[in-house]
Order: sequence, then structure tokens, then C-alpha cells
Amino acid sequence: MKKIVYALMALMMMIGGMECSAQTVSGQIDGYDYVDLGLPSGKLWATYNVGATKPTEYGMYFRWGETRECKGYFEPYKFDEHASVLNATNDAATVNWGSGWKTPTTEEQRELIGGCTWKWTNDFYGSGVAGQVGTSKNNNSVIFLPACGDKVDTDLFRAGKCGYYWSSTPDPYLDDPYASYDMGFSDGGIFTNSYDRSWGRCVRAVATSNATSVSSISYQALQVYTENKTIHIANAQANTNIQVFGMNGESVVSAVTDGNGNADITLSASKGTYVVTIGDLSTKVILK
Repeated sequence: MKKIVYALMALMMMIGGMECSAQTVSGQIDGYDYVDLGLPSGKLWATYNVGATKPTEYGMYFRWGETRECKGYFEPYKFDEHASVLNATNDAATVNWGSGWKTPTTEEQRELIGGCTWKWTNDFYGSGVAGQVGTSKNNNSVIFLPACGDKVDTDLFRAGKCGYYWSSTPDPYLDDPYASYDMGFSDGGIFTNSYDRSWGRCVRAVATSNATSVSSISYQALQVYTENKTIHIANAQANTNIQVFGMNGESVVSAVTDGNGNADITLSASKGTYVVTIGDLSTKVILK
């Protein structure tokens, strides 16, 4: 149902000419939503930050290498500032969300940046939350990064103006203070940089290498198109439930893919725009 709601939100915004599209949800790993942006590496990105419950929440702020949020001025930075690698036991994403998730490397962050077209918004779908909206150059899926700022202990800086997200990659060229790479942005663009590890920053997780073999990846070849009031579906998973919804959210028809993952659904409905859900995925179709 969450996928259907997000899809309907996105479609209504496109029709209404609103500022940006809603966050795409492609499935879940360990109970947390991800979006498949069709990136060359196949990496799946979380749809919200570690510690958050939805894309517009900032979530938790971590010092690099620590797995719980620093909440007091007198809490010392306990992680080894000389560490040259971020192990799973020191990874905020893995410890808080499970083995299916990790903090991305700086190369994975750069792939995300290069794989999407980015647009700043001051008000993501009426939420009042500012940030960068990325639309995949490969499959048009959408990811939202709120401008969460960063923290020194409990003091929050630049929220609503900038966003900073840790990578798992240390910066070998800076050792006073010791630094690691991050992904940052403002209304002027999105980039990677490096910064003092003792600053609190958010984490947008990616699925671990083992998690990229989940069955949802097989949907990358999915085809959905219409012809003569018939919706044709090909290359889905076998015996998968299909639902067709009108723009008002009302169910129009239900079906199931055959043993080869195909289906043909003829509608008696009038011309217009509909949302088709196949398993955990949704897409828009237009009957002419």
C-alpha cells in the first residue's frame, strides 16, 4: 500500500505541476524501504536516513565510526581517529538497521550523484522540508535527501540550507584533524568532500553486496505498456499479484501474472491515467 500511495502522490504532482516528484519505493530489506535507481553497480539506496521513519525526517546524527547518536557536549569521541577502515561493528547503518545495510563508500555516493539529475526544493511535496531531489537518469525513480545540516554535539547547524551525509571512506590526506569523505549539498549543487570525523552527520544507507541479490532486482527488465485498452505486462515475476487503480485510488481490476511473468489486462474503463502495481512496484499507464 505504501508503494501505491507514493505512486499516486507522484502522479498527482506531475499533473498539478508541483515542484518535484514523490520518493520512489521499490521494496524493503530488513524492514526498511529502498529505491532501485538503475545504477550501473546495482546498488539499492535507502529511501530515508538512519534513525528516520520517512524521507522528510532528518534521522540521527553520528560521529564517523560511532553507532549511536552523540547527545551531550561532555561525551568524548570514542572511535579511533587513526582508523583507516570502517568495520561493520562501527558502521551506524549496519548496527542500527542490520546486516542488509551499510554506510556507502564515497565512490557509491559519487555514483548516486552522477546517476541522477538533481533539483533543489524548498518544500518537498508540501512537507515544508527542503533538500535535493534526485531523478534517476536510468529509470526515472526518485530519491529525496533532506537538508539535514550537521551537528556539533547537540547543536544543529545549517539545517534547511545544507545537507551532509557520511561515507565509509576515510580521507588519507587529512590527519589534523582526521577526516573522512562525505556527500554534501545546498541549493547550489551536490558534491563530495571530506570533513572532521568528530562532527555529527546523517547517514543514508545502501544495501550490502549480499542484499543486492534480492528478488526485486529481477524487475529491472519489467515492461508495462498499453494498446487498445489492454495493459500488457512482461518480464515480471511469475504468479505475482497485479492491481490497477484509478487516480482517485479506487481499485479498477485485479490480476495475476502467469508462470512466465506475463499478463494482458483488458479494461472496460474510460480513457485516462491509471496506476498499475505489480508486486512491490508501481508505474503509470495512460489509456488513449
